[in-house]
Amino acid sequence: MDLSSYIGNKLRYYRKENKMTQDELAKKLGLGKGTISNYESGYRTPQEHRLFELAEVLNISINDLFPPTTETKDIVGKITEISAKLESSRQQKVYNFAEHQLEEQNKVIHIHKDNSDYVTETLRGYLSAGTGELQLEEVLEEVEIPVEIIPEQHYDMLLQINGDSMLPMFQDGERIFVRKIEDTSELRSGQIGVFIIDGESYLKKAYKENDQLRLVSLNDKYDDLIFNEVNDIEVIGTVVM
Repeated sequence: MDLSSYIGNKLRYYRKENKMTQDELAKKLGLGKGTISNYESGYRTPQEHRLFELAEVLNISINDLFPPTTETKDIVGKITEISAKLESSRQQKVYNFAEHQLEEQNKVIHIHKDNSDYVTETLRGYLSAGTGELQLEEVLEEVEIPVEIIPEQHYDMLLQINGDSMLPMFQDGERIFVRKIEDTSELRSGQIGVFIIDGESYLKKAYKENDQLRLVSLNDKYDDLIFNEVNDIEVIGTVVM
């Protein structure tokens, strides 16, 4: 996890500890809600003076927003020493596990009156399961997700579907968990992915065919969509089931 994401997770954690919404925190600092959302998502890193202001409002030390140093120096040193002796593939497993543990640690669990566990997540935007709509918007809304539907696999973002082209698997208005990937080389044919193509976002089953990308709807009333090198294709990630 990069530093921006780490700071963002910490800001979200301490904001919730202070029982503040993004809007409330933004107003205390004279900022827009979207700025706080961008900080917490890791899209933007607060400047130094802003970090001090955030720490003051959240009643924490600025050091609380950064990875620990002296307190965990010994154990970190031991982990580094052991990891250095591992083969590269095993080192990657150690890194993946540590990253996952940090993300789990920073999730806030709420116990409701019915004793059900809920996780507060940030809804990163809406995407089309139909014919495409404007790319992922900054609709960074906090929603509560029942723990029992949280996938065991790692995921990076929560999105909401607009449209019916992926019926019956995905309903209009359903929320999905998405794992980010870098490009189409990481995409396996037949996977369900999230794409931004020529400025519009799609949720489709994807097939790579020579130099073309074919996006297929599960609802047969929609035609397949074919894209190639003349299109601006960005793969956001794959759906975690």
